[in-house]
This record gives sequence, structure tokens and C-alpha cells, in this order.
Amino acid sequence: MGTLPVDDTLLVAYVDGELDAATHQRIADLVEREPAVRARVAMFRRSSDLLRAALSDDQHMAVPEPLAGRASKMLKGHVSRRLAWLSLPVAAAIVGLVVGNLVLPPNFGVGQSSSGRLADLLEDVREYHAMFARETEHVVEVPASRREHIQEWLGDRVRYPLNVPDLTSRGLTFLGARMVALSGGVAAQLMYVDGGGEYIAICVALTEDKLDAPLQSVQKAGFEVLGEAEGHHTFIVAGPQSNPALEPIARSLPALLHADARADRPNFGGFRARPTD
Repeated sequence: MGTLPVDDTLLVAYVDGELDAATHQRIADLVEREPAVRARVAMFRRSSDLLRAALSDDQHMAVPEPLAGRASKMLKGHVSRRLAWLSLPVAAAIVGLVVGNLVLPPNFGVGQSSSGRLADLLEDVREYHAMFARETEHVVEVPASRREHIQEWLGDRVRYPLNVPDLTSRGLTFLGARMVALSGGVAAQLMYVDGGGEYIAICVALTEDKLDAPLQSVQKAGFEVLGEAEGHHTFIVAGPQSNPALEPIARSLPALLHADARADRPNFGGFRARPTD
């Protein structure tokens, strides 16, 4: 079987109803016309149904406190978004599978370092960007003409005094923005296009856990994503691997996002931008 035109992560999110309307419709179209994608979706649905059925009896509802605690911590890690539909007893049962020596996917999230968590976030952004980079009509959720709304709406969602930077001097035109779900967090994604028609995304992610990791990158399938984490916020840029503008933008974050921010912008519950240099 050839390479699927979409990652399993998005197919799982499609089955779990976690995608925005435009992306959901895109995946639905792929399911309709691509037998390989249809087969993967059917498999994920069967797995979901079997797990629910297996754990629906009363005997599975009583969860020992230590096991419930471990399950709760695991749900706060790498798989919180992908297993959001699971109840605590189901999550505890999955922990039981680990204890029973059944193998779960690597990097399940327990005991990960900040650098490891940042790497997961960068991969999440890469997967999203790879999908949206194929779009033409639905690249963004909110158009650039609503810049003020984007700053207030997404700034509130990620609890950051967000200011959409003007990058025309770098050859980039602002197209608009969208909100995306990441592993254990949510991100504001600002989308730009360069003179060659390629997309570059700047993201601010709010994470449940505090992270502290210097700038690092992932490169895969023609895309590069760079980011650093400080406290509850991660600052990320994504685009074509061949684009030399990515690293300079990444090294300009987060100052680039609030260089022109008004002094009276709210502090969003105690989270403030780092001071500019």
C-alpha cells in the first residue's frame, strides 16, 4: 500500500470529532474517494467501539485510587488530546494494560522532559501545517481583515497579549489565523504567505504543564518547525524546510509578537509576555 495522503493523527481526530468543520470535511472527502484512508478510519472506529464495549460493564467502573491517579496524570501528558473521549475508568484500564506488559505507543508522556514535550508539540504543529499547506480556500479560520478580533480572541484563548506582527519587510503577507488543539494544550496559529505562494505559520501555544526548553526543531516531509518553551507558553514557527526565513523568525520570538502591543492590554490571568530585549 502506498503512502497515505493524511497522517493517522488527523484520522484519529476525525473519528473522535476533534477537527474544525473545514478540516473535517476535507478528511470526509478523502475517506469517500481513498480506499486506504477509508480502511484506516474504519479500523480506528472499530478499535474505539471495542474498547468502549469492553469497558462498559459495571465490573470495570470501580477503579483503585492509585491506578486512577496514574491514569489522571497520563491523560495530562502526550495523549490527552487523542484520548480525550475516554472516561477515567477507561484511562485506568489502559494503565492496567501497561502493567500487564501490553505495549502502548512510545513517548506516552510519563516522565517526559521539557525538551521531549516540546518535540511533541513541534510534531503536532508540523502535522497540522502539512495539512493546511495543501489548502487554498480554507487556509485560515478568520481572515486577516479581522486582525483586531484575532488578537483579542486568540490572545484570550492562549492567555497571551497577542499582537499580530507585520512581516511585509520580510516578504510575508498575513492571511489570517486559526486555533488548533495540541497535545495537552491549545495554540493560536497566525498564517502568512511568501512571494512564492508558500505558507509560514507562527504559533503561540498554551500548555497545561510548565515547560522550559531552548530553541529546537523538527524536519520531516519537506517541512521544518522550530520552537522554544518558557513556562506555560511555547513559541513556534513552521514552514517549508527550504525557506531560510524560518530560523530568523523563530529567534525573534516571542518579542516579535508583542513588540507593538499596547501597554493597556490585559495580562490574561497572570500570564504576561516576556519583556523585549
